[in-house]
Amino acid sequence: MSQTTVQLIKDGSIVNADVNSSAAILASKISGLAGSATTDTTNASNISSGTLAAARVGNLAASKITSGTFDAARIPTLNQNTTGTAAIATTVTVADESSDTTCFPLFATAATGDLGAKSGSNLTFNSSSGLLTATGFSGSGTSITGINGSNISTGTVAAARVATLNQDTTGTAAIATTITVASDTTDTLCFPIFTNTGVGNNGAKVNTNKLSFNSATGALTATSFVGSGANLTDVDAGATGGGSDKIFYENGQTVTTNYTIGDTFGAACNAMAAGPITINSGVTVQVNSGETLTIV
Repeated sequence: MSQTTVQLIKDGSIVNADVNSSAAILASKISGLAGSATTDTTNASNISSGTLAAARVGNLAASKITSGTFDAARIPTLNQNTTGTAAIATTVTVADESSDTTCFPLFATAATGDLGAKSGSNLTFNSSSGLLTATGFSGSGTSITGINGSNISTGTVAAARVATLNQDTTGTAAIATTITVASDTTDTLCFPIFTNTGVGNNGAKVNTNKLSFNSATGALTATSFVGSGANLTDVDAGATGGGSDKIFYENGQTVTTNYTIGDTFGAACNAMAAGPITINSGVTVQVNSGETLTIV
């Protein structure tokens, strides 16, 4: 095809048949192209298929990407802060800390699963002192040490947990099986203890008016005695005599020890002795008001 023929093409389209495989059309011969343009310049909006080489794609602003999803292989490893909340985290970064005095342990409302972490103002931890505080504890306390006894307000401590006591205690024992008894030979007025029944749990009682004991002299005093006196000694048995005679009342002639009329009898009484009677120096025989001592 000659140049004269191309100049005659004014309207319509050039088809493959008009250009052979080795032909070329100068850009200056094509209306509408700039003088610096080349025929291989292509508008990106006209590319509808195929794949562009990486070298043909420049840097894109991220704000231009408004749809679609990047393949994971296209995202490099990130090493920067991100915003937002992870849907499910399998681990958290924990730091050793021993200075904060008020901390809140985290817990969940179930044992397993994807759960939100929670805390409670009634469960606190002092990381400085190691003190964990809650309104109550439940479960085995076998490993707990240093419990203050004054803080135990309910329940009963097992007997095996109480050591042998060796100190004074206050209060009253409900039932005592033994009592501590001390020897005494100086008190002149003591009161023997008795109970209402012979056996069982009974209250201890005394009678200060009708039963007393002088631990200094050994004299037991009561208003009367009942029972055999076969083993008693130094008892005034009444009149004696030869055989079955009951005639003579015998008494000593010298008073060597202080004596008060009525001590042996245990009440106000009268006394009689056969004289003469000698009272040693420094010895006193006391006759109380209302009593009579007769010496014949």
